[in-house]
Amino acid sequence: MIGRKRVAIVHRYFWPQNYPYASMLKEIAESLVAGGAHVSIYTTFSEANGEDAIRSSWIEKSTVNIHSTNLPSERGASILKKTINAIWFAFWVSCKLLFNKHEVVVVATTPPVVIAFLVSVLSKVKGFRVVYHCQDIHPESLYINNSLSSIFLYKLLLYMDFFTIRNAWQVIVLSADMKRTLVDRGYSGTNIRVVNNFIFQSYKESASPAGIEKSKNKVRFIFAGSLGRFQNLDVLIKGIEKFSSRNDLEFLFLGDGPMKAKIQLYSQSQGLKNVTFIPHVSTVEALKYMSQSDVGLVSVSAGITKVAYPSKSIMYMSVGLPLLAVLDTDSELSKLLESNGLGVSVEPNVADVEKGINQLVAKLKGKEFNRTKIKAFTKDSFGKSVILEKLNKVILSDS
Repeated sequence: MIGRKRVAIVHRYFWPQNYPYASMLKEIAESLVAGGAHVSIYTTFSEANGEDAIRSSWIEKSTVNIHSTNLPSERGASILKKTINAIWFAFWVSCKLLFNKHEVVVVATTPPVVIAFLVSVLSKVKGFRVVYHCQDIHPESLYINNSLSSIFLYKLLLYMDFFTIRNAWQVIVLSADMKRTLVDRGYSGTNIRVVNNFIFQSYKESASPAGIEKSKNKVRFIFAGSLGRFQNLDVLIKGIEKFSSRNDLEFLFLGDGPMKAKIQLYSQSQGLKNVTFIPHVSTVEALKYMSQSDVGLVSVSAGITKVAYPSKSIMYMSVGLPLLAVLDTDSELSKLLESNGLGVSVEPNVADVEKGINQLVAKLKGKEFNRTKIKAFTKDSFGKSVILEKLNKVILSDS
């Protein structure tokens, strides 16, 4: 049974801050209000970007209460700066939750582990239920990513996250792979729900394409999103290098991240003339780029599918793109692509990247992919109304 509840959402970022989950939270909040909940958001804003002013008109229409503290964006910030910001946000959130009454508090994985642990501890004091929305599983993902080298710190964070999940009323993960990782820690899994992310933005079909016009005589592969350490970009660019002499293929990297300078320099040093880099743009602009491409590139390091789900795959498919997925081929996403004719998946190594590109080109020439059908499948599986209904049932359920 769905009941009327006082629900709080805690997250470092919220719309209009330009992060995918920040935008998704706006839709989740509106859906919870429509389901009868009183919703409060505890988040941050950047005074320099005027985000509070942008939110004000939406607040009036949505009846959502937003409590926010001024913290600048962390894109490009040092580890020290991120740590200081995380400590302040944690302290600020603690004060807010202690002096306000809520029945359910939804908390995600930014900042990792600590903020969810803190909310879980506060739930023992205030008596609210915790819904832990895991976009990634930490600290395993930090360890795989080589962002966490201290075994002591790893075990401490693992213990903290163990406490959070044990005490959470509901835990939401994005895939069966992620649920399996948590169950392998020793949980029964009875409070773990698999609900993926949704298609949270669209573009106008009539809109003129942003940036580079695609030639009809070329096949364009696009990688859109964070150019980070999770994405196994060293392997991907070396696989692409095998096609440096192909004038009928082009590879577009759209976005920024800590690995961008390295692979851009490598591309230039190897004379990869069919590789282009474009800076980070809004999600709507990114979707326009995708709509003017032929294949969406998903690439993650070995083991990452166990702790995260490459949600950019859903964005690619929402505009009808087949995928080349460079990841663990025993993963949920790999099986989804292969069993539904949505693309090709290969293991994350240079030889398989080369093989996968050749397979995609051959399938495109054979007209094996139907963009209209890919769009329809994605809408039926990951449409906003479909996923929001599932999230509402988890968050607002009395059982």
